[in-house]
Amino acid sequence: MKKGIALCGGGAKSFCQIGVLKILEKEGISFDVITGTSMGALIGTIYSFTGNSEKLEDTIFRIFENKEFKKIEKIFSKKKDNYFSRIFSGIKDLSLLLIGGFKTGLFDSEKIKERIYNYFERDIYFEECKKTLGIIATEYFTGKIVIFNKGKIIPSLIASCAIPGLVTPVKIKNKYYVDGGVTSNIPVIANFILGGEKIIGIENNSYLDRNMPLNTFEVFVQMEKIKTDYSSIIERLLADFILKIDLPEMEWFNFSKLKECIKLGEKSAEKNLKIITKVINNENKTNFRKDIIEKISSYFSTEHSM
Repeated sequence: MKKGIALCGGGAKSFCQIGVLKILEKEGISFDVITGTSMGALIGTIYSFTGNSEKLEDTIFRIFENKEFKKIEKIFSKKKDNYFSRIFSGIKDLSLLLIGGFKTGLFDSEKIKERIYNYFERDIYFEECKKTLGIIATEYFTGKIVIFNKGKIIPSLIASCAIPGLVTPVKIKNKYYVDGGVTSNIPVIANFILGGEKIIGIENNSYLDRNMPLNTFEVFVQMEKIKTDYSSIIERLLADFILKIDLPEMEWFNFSKLKECIKLGEKSAEKNLKIITKVINNENKTNFRKDIIEKISSYFSTEHSM
């Protein structure tokens, strides 16, 4: 029976999934099918190639030590200054950031692509993976959930991470794509479509902000958290188990907290290890899942990347 793991998006919060993979690997638990959305797609891609959580952790450290990610964290971290100084400071920092390093939005897809190429040093293909890999993106004009699982990986990876409003839509074969988290943040259904039979999903718990927003972006982030929570209901129900990881002090932009986030993932996996092992080793099939997915399959498609 094929074991699957669905890795969710969430920016820096998704680093906790590295800790989960480290613990499960130590227990001898491996996966045949890996699906990932946004940051989960990047983690899933590296893990699919290396099959080793230590190499995954090292690669993620090297990718996110880039100074541009530190700029992002500085801009969006809540400052202790008064209201007006925060606004003017934010405008100044944002202007410098956009002029100095980013060309296509707050997250520069070309810079992300460059750092990924620095690791792989060439084009990489789904067909080379040690595991079955699916990368989730959202087709811009139709809203369809797309599972990239053939061809070049890097273009589909950038598409999966193209956060609306922060990264321009990514063009692949005359179609445009945005972040997979818009439609499928915990890609359980995609995992099933690619052959997963016992599926563990990982979810980074997003806590809603209890303070009044100070700017448009804070409103945008709050609305994204609410939307993602509701859009994930079906995916949660269709998983054999969802590992919810509490990250009360983490936000998507806290790239400096990589080590801390990985440790929280390790603790959560250790705490839930018995139930994960029981679920994974249970040979009984989840029959109702197939019937439900068949009814909504028209919203999904598998695609060949560039």
